[in-house]
Amino acid sequence: MTPAVARVLPDLPAVDRAFDYDASDASPPPAIGDRVRVSLHGRSVRGWVVGLADRAERTGLKPIARRLGAGPPPSVVALCEWAAWRWAGPWSKLLATASPPRVVTRLPASPTRATAPEVHNQLRVVGQRLVRGGAATLVRVGPCTDPMDLVLAMLHGVEATEAKGCLLVTTPTTAWAQRLAERLAHRGVQAIGPDHWAAAAAGYPVVVGARASSLAPVPALAAALVLDAHDGAYRQTQTPCWDAVTMLAERCRREGAPLVATSWCPDPSLLALTRYTEETEHESRMWPRLVVADLSVADPRERQLSSTFANAAHRALAEPLTGVRVVVVLQRLGGTRLMSCTSCGALAVCEAHGLALREGPHGYGCTAGCTEHPRLCVSCGASTLRVLREGITSLTKRVSALLGVDAVEVSAATKEVDADARVVVGTEAVLTRIRHAGVVCFAELDDYLCAPRAHGSLEALRAIGLAGRLVGARGSSAPGSVVVQTRLPTHLAVQAALRGEPAQLIAAEVATARELALPPHVAVCSLRGAGAATFAAALSSNEVTVTESGEGFLAVAGSHRELCDALAATPRPVEPLRVEVDPRD
Repeated sequence: MTPAVARVLPDLPAVDRAFDYDASDASPPPAIGDRVRVSLHGRSVRGWVVGLADRAERTGLKPIARRLGAGPPPSVVALCEWAAWRWAGPWSKLLATASPPRVVTRLPASPTRATAPEVHNQLRVVGQRLVRGGAATLVRVGPCTDPMDLVLAMLHGVEATEAKGCLLVTTPTTAWAQRLAERLAHRGVQAIGPDHWAAAAAGYPVVVGARASSLAPVPALAAALVLDAHDGAYRQTQTPCWDAVTMLAERCRREGAPLVATSWCPDPSLLALTRYTEETEHESRMWPRLVVADLSVADPRERQLSSTFANAAHRALAEPLTGVRVVVVLQRLGGTRLMSCTSCGALAVCEAHGLALREGPHGYGCTAGCTEHPRLCVSCGASTLRVLREGITSLTKRVSALLGVDAVEVSAATKEVDADARVVVGTEAVLTRIRHAGVVCFAELDDYLCAPRAHGSLEALRAIGLAGRLVGARGSSAPGSVVVQTRLPTHLAVQAALRGEPAQLIAAEVATARELALPPHVAVCSLRGAGAATFAAALSSNEVTVTESGEGFLAVAGSHRELCDALAATPRPVEPLRVEVDPRD
């Protein structure tokens, strides 16, 4: 029966509400999720059908002008409505992400399922058990682990349980998703990569994509796999700032599908999304070979280029291999300039909190609240500290002089690295611009360890893992090495990477989050923009506490339900306002 009324949400972020339109004469009859064109206040605008009714509550409704094509299925439409509440943003922007980039009027035929290739290792048993269990599980793997076996193992689990639907696999980047889809297709798996919206809607057995694939239009979801679930690329930076891992966890919960997420450095919020944690055998073998250079005992004249790094770099350059052989990473985090003692080289840290010291009007202090730390080195008592201020450009010149090879500077704006480059220097972005290297050196790992942000130690572990993928696992036939230069060689993160066993560090971060009432034990939202002060004043209530923070405000509540309900009930000011639930910093 043709519905009489269609509720249409316009594709206008500023108009975040649905309107009723007459659908009685529409041909073909509209379905939830369809993209249509309607008249709104004299304008012809696009929109989505988000609801249907058999009869109208009032007469004189305007008709739907035209059906444009297929859109997200009803389950994804409902998920986007929840996400708009969860991340306090426009519903239409989320539906736009879930819709095809071009008009789709016809779906291709769904392929016949083929038997998945065999997997003969522990991951096949793990994958089948996790799919049978049907719960959300975190699988802790080494950073150099090939995810192919886990994907095939989960596909075997879907076949064994005879689950209806597709296996959805998400990766941090579209390039990785495309490579993984091509590898699966080469193995005989019916898999599609990013930018195949119509094929995903037709019901392909395996759909591989990046962040937006968490809203893929698959008819049914049999299981979902998130690779590198800790990666910041899963976080949308534009409003609404939604998180693909959280989105996919909610989708699996609604559809009763198992969720498997992999990580080697999960933070407490990621652990809270899953019910169980699975550890794989030989995890430590899938970590890179680590070489620690203690800058506190090195010659101060070497600065960020220790003799340990020089020896490793010269050995890598001497090997008869082409391509990039040496990578130097210098990442400045948190806006804090580290300081070290000119006498002993020790890093200037707060004795009470272990955080990096910075100079203030009344002496040295840390971000935990210390403001009158004496101007002394805590190791040797010397009174002269120097700021470690060297940048990428000057470091590139010194690396070139030390190794006798022209080093190439790489930044986030660099699209491709010169094919003839042998030595590259840059920020952490360099780790995603190349595929292989002989040596990766972190010139100042203390920038991670002492950054004024939550879970900086896990950020260090994440970066070391990314570097390990360039040099290979320590258990491989010819692994390279990752050189970490630090003044904190006994730090828990350094020792975890050295042994390839992060369990103790992860447990410590979970305990810290619990003791300091950090997420996931509370829900946090940042408010910025010209309208932040007005909105913050209206938001304050018994359930939500609002405090000033830097250039904006922080709203804290005991749960996301309390926080998001308060955000939804508070009128938005006319001035610009950026609302970010679960800010990363």
